[in-house]
Amino acid sequence: WLSYAYAITHMGSLCGHVHRVVAYSGLLLSTKLFPRLQFSLDAFDLLHSLLIRTSIDALLRLCDKLPWKPEFAQELKMLGQVLDLPLVFFPFANQSFYFRSELSPPGDFNSERYMFSCVVAAHRFIRMIEAKRRKHSKYYNSLNFREYPNYAH
Repeated sequence: WLSYAYAITHMGSLCGHVHRVVAYSGLLLSTKLFPRLQFSLDAFDLLHSLLIRTSIDALLRLCDKLPWKPEFAQELKMLGQVLDLPLVFFPFANQSFYFRSELSPPGDFNSERYMFSCVVAAHRFIRMIEAKRRKHSKYYNSLNFREYPNYAH
């Protein structure tokens, strides 16, 4: 999973899906700091609740009190649907998880090629979503997205 975490972080930051500082800070926390601290799921849930959920909930409450409704508030509300994904994946992304299966990949299976295909698929999915949002949103049209050539052709 570490190789995938590095690959998805690089792709996301290079293509402008995530700010580079945020991407690499998250990577540092999730791959270096958190494994050393050996959080239990309960401890990680508490930390996630205090730092992430509480912050976003406070920002949304503030937006509700404003006389105008910032467009990013709707995006933030939609984020709530996936906000707890780190908790779902936590058991699989720490040092105590071991997966045992009788299944084995074919002898010629290239895990790096498969990982790269997953990262490219994620990138294309995000670009598709961004294109739809840009078409229908003043907020997205006002952002300064870094554009990269589309190598899909």
